[in-house]
Amino acid sequence: MDQFSYVVGLLSIITGLALSDMGISLHRLLKRRSNVRWDWLTLAIAGYVAFVIVRFWYQVWSIRGFPGVTGLFFFGGIIAENFVLFLVAASSLPDEDDLSEKSMDLRAFQQRNSTYLWRLFLLFTLMWAAHGIYFAVAERQLFSLKMAAIFVVPLVLGGALAFVRQRRLQSLLFGALLAHEAWWTIVARF
Repeated sequence: MDQFSYVVGLLSIITGLALSDMGISLHRLLKRRSNVRWDWLTLAIAGYVAFVIVRFWYQVWSIRGFPGVTGLFFFGGIIAENFVLFLVAASSLPDEDDLSEKSMDLRAFQQRNSTYLWRLFLLFTLMWAAHGIYFAVAERQLFSLKMAAIFVVPLVLGGALAFVRQRRLQSLLFGALLAHEAWWTIVARF
């Protein structure tokens, strides 16, 4: 087992904890389903976050042969990025203390929680873009429209979602973020 495998092992633990937290939260909602007012946007955001977690973990394999990725400074940045993504996951669905009420309104939860979730997502996206730019510069890739679309669009949409409170606009911005993710997943051949 090489050093990179140990690095990915730790990332895998954090990734697994994030997905487990989301699974436990969903399980609690399903157990209380008769007392839950369901909301498509809350569930769609949670699904999107789960996809981003898996994509991020999968993406880490693409840097396997890159020099310096197992160095403490760089590795610390990847761990911090993954930890922020864990916080995004943990905030995407209600925790047990949110369910102490007799009933749970997921739409109200999303309204109360959206600023926190999307600001964390924006922080993750900034870190992810910084790592992407680092790799592009190290590989001497000149600025391209494709690179700008990959990194700038999620930053703009994540930034807008972090500060927009109107649900209809949030839905439109989130739809654009989903469309971008689908486009980028196809372009990147994941």
